[in-house]
Amino acid sequence: MKFYGIKREKLIERIYYEKAKFYSFLMPYFEVNKDKRDLKKEWYNRIFQIQNRFRMDISNSIPPEGYFVPVSIITIELIAKEDIKQLKSGIKRLILKNTSHKFMGGVQSWKDINDSIDNLFDENLFSNNAWLECGRFDFAQNKKLSNHIDYFDLKLINFSTSYVAVEIHIYLADNRKKQIVDIVNQNYREDRGVVYEHYSRNAKVSGAKKSVSIKRYNNSFLKSELLSDLIVESKWYLYNELSKFFPFILHKHGIIPPSLNLYKTNLVNKPKEDQEFWDSIGGSWHKGQLLSPTETIFFEPNVSSRASDLQKNDILLVINEENYPMQEGYYSFDYQVTLDISEKTSGLFKLIIINTLNDFYISLGAEYRNKVNKIRMKRRFLKKLLKLRFEFESDFILFRRINGEIDWEKEKANAVEIFPDDADESLVHKKYKVLTEFPLVVQERVEKVRLDIENILEQKLTITGHINDYINSYKNYRLNLVMLVISGATFIFILYPELAKRLAQQINIIFLFFNIS
Repeated sequence: MKFYGIKREKLIERIYYEKAKFYSFLMPYFEVNKDKRDLKKEWYNRIFQIQNRFRMDISNSIPPEGYFVPVSIITIELIAKEDIKQLKSGIKRLILKNTSHKFMGGVQSWKDINDSIDNLFDENLFSNNAWLECGRFDFAQNKKLSNHIDYFDLKLINFSTSYVAVEIHIYLADNRKKQIVDIVNQNYREDRGVVYEHYSRNAKVSGAKKSVSIKRYNNSFLKSELLSDLIVESKWYLYNELSKFFPFILHKHGIIPPSLNLYKTNLVNKPKEDQEFWDSIGGSWHKGQLLSPTETIFFEPNVSSRASDLQKNDILLVINEENYPMQEGYYSFDYQVTLDISEKTSGLFKLIIINTLNDFYISLGAEYRNKVNKIRMKRRFLKKLLKLRFEFESDFILFRRINGEIDWEKEKANAVEIFPDDADESLVHKKYKVLTEFPLVVQERVEKVRLDIENILEQKLTITGHINDYINSYKNYRLNLVMLVISGATFIFILYPELAKRLAQQINIIFLFFNIS
């Protein structure tokens, strides 16, 4: 789905809102009673004309002389190793068509590049922690995409026995950076609310009626959500173009590939200081986890509580530029930070992926449970059940492989080591448990749901198969009975040929009668 359904969801929200607004505007003019008409006009003005009054006196704009600027996006995708030929072909075409000319770099012979690609699976990716830098690319010829992304680096990493991870470092275009910075700096206010239907009292002695109301949400959380949506939109443009080269798994299934969204700032996130601003960019201080004195990671960026089918698993990472230790050999601060963070957080990538897949398979499991429950145990549904079992096994193969091929306790231990330790446990905020423990708990629940659905399917298939066998045996019995009668008649006609001739004459008379009539 385009933009992973974000713009579609917002469009539907807007249509429902404008519909409710128009309907509420017309209702007073159909009311005969003046008091009721005035009451409905007052309700319309209060809900639709007056802007969101929730915390209007609090600003979520950036503090004076502060800046908060996007650095890069480190995003991850998966490719099945069985698609090795398509992967090799895609890398070759990407190098030939989209190698970036914006930077000077080392030149490799085509033979060296070709040999590296051909040996990709044979040598590099089947060894532990193997990886391959593929180069720096851009889509300068694609104006739409180049307005979002300036260039990107692509790296292949051995993820598991069956899958390769594609790590992409995205550097946003100046236009896109400006759009994000403009939203970061402003005091964001959302004029439009969200329509929701509910039951309310009717005019009778008892009973209820369907009613429509408008919900409004925290402006700072809405601003944080908008910033996240802009990042997701840029990722969609890139993955949609790269999917012409590579058989991506997450993007193909409409799953938003997870990412670390890096920002640099000169601000310090402290309790009770500029808290509304930090809430508005997704970095509430009580949700932060230090990677170092200059790096803070936020596993759960703020979002509004409105209902949504979108599954976002982006992680915010904020770097204090003024105190960050610079090193020689890097052409820019952004490039150094991106490489440092990529190396430092590499132990989190598998947990980030399984956290993303958990959200997807929770929804998918609910869909399959409903499908299985709707199918009745009757003979005519046997083919439908067989088809459903095939689809179920095909859709859950990614989850089963990753669940079984990776030592998750080891990954958990490696992830914990990334974060600084302290002798005084009470002084350490262990927000990383959101990523190191919670996904593994959910993973077990998803596996339980999968096994439950599998058992229900097998039970229904077994019972339906027995019903089918019984009906087939009954049909075979009747067929055998008919064949016995035919065999007996044939035997009699052989013994008494005159009887066969008389029967043939009678049949001939009947045919002639029908032909004449």
